[in-house]
Amino acid sequence: MTKKNIRIIVGIPAGLIAVVLAAAIILTVIPLFEKADKTPVEGSQEWMKKLDNEKYISDVILPGTHDSASYYAALPFFSRCQDFGIGEQLQKGFRYLDIRLDAEDDGLHLVHGFTKCRNGLMPWSGDLLLSTVLDECYAFLNEHPTEFIVFAIK
Repeated sequence: MTKKNIRIIVGIPAGLIAVVLAAAIILTVIPLFEKADKTPVEGSQEWMKKLDNEKYISDVILPGTHDSASYYAALPFFSRCQDFGIGEQLQKGFRYLDIRLDAEDDGLHLVHGFTKCRNGLMPWSGDLLLSTVLDECYAFLNEHPTEFIVFAIK
């Protein structure tokens, strides 16, 4: 076998590995640089207290989010749908939360498709559990007793 053939045989797999690694890094890093407007909207924390008490819930348009827990999703380029965590969404006035659950031995984990939602940005951050999300919601509702939250659970 000639040196040229050896270089080709070694070079093709090495090149493929380099491309796959570069793609993985790019797809993980790009979402870190996306920026959302974090300016608070006045009155968004307690907008429901302004509703007429005679209104039915079916008459109210509830602002909501799709895959609400996906802010810290694994593989964020593919899986992240939100620019804010659950607590920030509630502070911004969202009251309809769409969450996806996966039952595991240690509890109900939040997921988006095949990826898990995480507690933080770092890869070693633990999985986001339903109990954590509910604790955040309870804390928000204790601070803002005129509000309520609707969950769509899949």
